[in-house]
Amino acid sequence: EQASKLGIKTTPDLVQYLKKNPNQFKYGSGGNGSIGHIAAEMFESLTNTKMDHTPFQGSKPALAALESGQVLLVFDNLASALPQIKSGKFLALGVTTLSRNEALPDVHSINDSVQGFNVSTWFGLFAPASLPDADARRYATAFAAAMHSPAGKEKFKKMGITPEELTLDTFAQFVRSENSKYEFLIRAAKIKID
Repeated sequence: EQASKLGIKTTPDLVQYLKKNPNQFKYGSGGNGSIGHIAAEMFESLTNTKMDHTPFQGSKPALAALESGQVLLVFDNLASALPQIKSGKFLALGVTTLSRNEALPDVHSINDSVQGFNVSTWFGLFAPASLPDADARRYATAFAAAMHSPAGKEKFKKMGITPEELTLDTFAQFVRSENSKYEFLIRAAKIKID
């Protein structure tokens, strides 16, 4: 609500405001080094803008600060913010993924106006490296079955999560790729975890 009072209703509006008002726009995150903090740093880097960061101890206090007006923006995962977006308490300026989310079909991807912006919150099952391959494949198959069951699909849909099944090898490659992407940004932005 506070941001919309400043005329910010879209990602391009936000970029324009930040260019005219550097360091005067407070954003919150779930803490230093959180994915919300990293997303904001990526946004600043790609738009050549600067915001004032207020780290909180988790997503819930960051969203409470957004609701109270203590901060004007939070990059957070959709599952956490979707109830407030649906109720009209929060305005979604964009989704951080490359494509729109079916839970918010009218909300553009930030990448539509900020080329190269792509931050996805993802979940994966991890096990000790010593787990036998046959057991790992059995667990992956069981999880995939639960994920694709009618109850699983409905649960993910309500949270705004689009499940994607990857093979064990593809998932390992994906994790390495994500680590490389964020490691570069974390070093460039000099992000330190408190």
